[in-house]
Amino acid sequence: EHRIPFKRTGKVIVAASASEEHSIEGLFHTAAENGAEGLRMLDKNELAAIEPHVSGHSALYSPNTGIIDSHQLTKRLEALSLMGGVSILYRAPLVGIEKDAQGFVCTVKPTGQPRYTFSTRILINAAGLESEAVATMAGIDIKQVRYRIFPVKGEYFRVSGGKHRLVNGLVYPSPEKNLTGLGIHATKDLSGSLRLGPNAFYVDHIDFDVDPGHAKSFFESTHDLLTFLREEDLMPDMAGIRPKLQKPGGEFRDFVISHEADRGLTGLVTLLGIESPGLTSCLAIGDRVERMLEEAALL
Repeated sequence: EHRIPFKRTGKVIVAASASEEHSIEGLFHTAAENGAEGLRMLDKNELAAIEPHVSGHSALYSPNTGIIDSHQLTKRLEALSLMGGVSILYRAPLVGIEKDAQGFVCTVKPTGQPRYTFSTRILINAAGLESEAVATMAGIDIKQVRYRIFPVKGEYFRVSGGKHRLVNGLVYPSPEKNLTGLGIHATKDLSGSLRLGPNAFYVDHIDFDVDPGHAKSFFESTHDLLTFLREEDLMPDMAGIRPKLQKPGGEFRDFVISHEADRGLTGLVTLLGIESPGLTSCLAIGDRVERMLEEAALL
């Protein structure tokens, strides 16, 4: 309908050994309970039929998993918003929030221009890495409510030398026990290229550089599944930063999607810690926020 490029590739989550099989069986049962369709467990021979060059003891297969052009998706959402009468303030950081009887008074400071304010009955905090700062501006004690963001960097390496042809879909390892990330996995893009990533490590400053020295750890992390790879096949590609709620060494923390009415901030919806699969879930998250506001008689 919206002509956003996508492709249904399928995905295998691979148990490299028998000891990892329990983990992916748990994923299978959880996914089935949540309505995921078409999933099935594969033995070694069935895995080889789908991904001949991937080594593993067994796998969970999701035939309906796919990839999408995330940039085109974002641009289309922007265009639909503008067509619907939305005003988008580019290069205009939010610098203040005040609660009043009608809702909220927001102050922004556009680059090279004076500050100005606008009023709104509904304020949705979907500021990613800056969502903690926005919550603080709104008067929320982030320490008390555990809204602190811990940035986690993830790097990607692209597979060169034509070896992208040896993988058909998406290939994931069994999940990390501490759930810092999904583990370094192999993903195809719409051009057919193959990249590995992301790794996951906590950082205290934001940059989007990829350390070429990490190629060794990427190779070592994936070699059990992708035995055809050599370290020299890996080229630095891109990096991103996740707004994680889980502190280093801490327990797993899920997304926060909260209407803050109980904190005296009726009309403020906080979206915090929205990392993977936040992009996949973006439309569903929007629907949920709409329902929350409708239930509060704000829409």
